[in-house]
Amino acid sequence: MLKNKKIMKYKNFIITGAASGLGESLARKLLADGKNVIGIDKDKIKINTDNLSGNLRTIIFDLKDYEKIDQQFHENEIQNIDCLINCAGYETAGFVDDLPLEEITRNFNVNTMAPIALTKFLLPIFKKNKACIINVISAMATIGVPGRLAYCMSKSALQMFSNVTRAEFKYFGINVITIYPEVMETPFWNSIAYFGRIHAAKMNDPRKRKDPNDVADEVIKTINKNKSFLWRLSMTNLFVIFYGIFTRIADKIVDVICNIKDSNIIPKK
Repeated sequence: MLKNKKIMKYKNFIITGAASGLGESLARKLLADGKNVIGIDKDKIKINTDNLSGNLRTIIFDLKDYEKIDQQFHENEIQNIDCLINCAGYETAGFVDDLPLEEITRNFNVNTMAPIALTKFLLPIFKKNKACIINVISAMATIGVPGRLAYCMSKSALQMFSNVTRAEFKYFGINVITIYPEVMETPFWNSIAYFGRIHAAKMNDPRKRKDPNDVADEVIKTINKNKSFLWRLSMTNLFVIFYGIFTRIADKIVDVICNIKDSNIIPKK
């Protein structure tokens, strides 16, 4: 059962990125509480529902092909959907001159365009059901991290989409929640595609990684309390504020922390 005394009013969920990480943790917890979940992921979703009271339907679909997302649903199964959780994420790492344009596009397709496409497709139903939309962002939406342009930009765009839709949709009784989960221990890190000079150095992120199950509990509490944000006081988020005020100093700190300065120097021929 969910670790919340307040009963959640939403019953029928769509969760992207449900095969692993935060998406999987949320799906398991919601199913255990009797909710119905449609899970979407490019990988097979391996959730054993034998001991879970809710219903699960899985859709294997790569969100980079977001234009076809509406073709993945049966019309009758989405009429009662009252909560969309956009968890799916993809990252390509590389310096600007090494990064293929098609990989930048794929980051935007998965991280930004797919949530937009799903939201627009389901909006008439969301208006009827006074639904909730959850977008999982990142602190990197507000910090320029060398070698992580595509991810930073795509999450920044999703953040602005959340801000605008929250202001627009409130008149229809729809709540849009922006989640800043910080870094988590998930398979996401093993799926990053590296290009060019950064490949040898990869990326150093010294932050302690959170358990996605703990973050899932926080997300569920945020939904139950009808909040607009999940944002906690932490070193990462304090640095976001510092970055906005003292950008040049913060850039130097990021350069040292990420440990990729040497990999960005083109060797002399």
